Amino acid sequence: MRQALTWIVPAALAAAAWLAWLGWDESGTYAAWQVVGSAVSLVGVVALATLVFRDPGQVALAATAGYAIACAGTATTDDGSGLSDIGLALLVIGVGAASFAVAFGTREARARQQGDRPHP
Repeated sequence: MRQALTWIVPAALAAAAWLAWLGWDESGTYAAWQVVGSAVSLVGVVALATLVFRDPGQVALAATAGYAIACAGTATTDDGSGLSDIGLALLVIGVGAASFAVAFGTREARARQQGDRPHP
């Protein structure tokens, strides 16, 4: 059960971060405060999920997938040019890199705080 929750919880919370900050805006042009709010929320989700589930790779993958699926479901539905597909691919790369950095950074910080080495 815990293994399933390690996938479900970060994905659901990351999707909620997208929907809460960006999913409702149909203009296609997001304000800076929306993007910053979404990013801060996503960092919090990844860091907390890493502390709870202790599997940074899985947490980062799940959060990236949840965020990207929410984006694909709301932001790319009306675009016929294909540019939103490129934007989605770039979003996956950027959110994935940031999620992995936050997750493994959180694991390292926790290990240093506890005075031991992180698990490989």
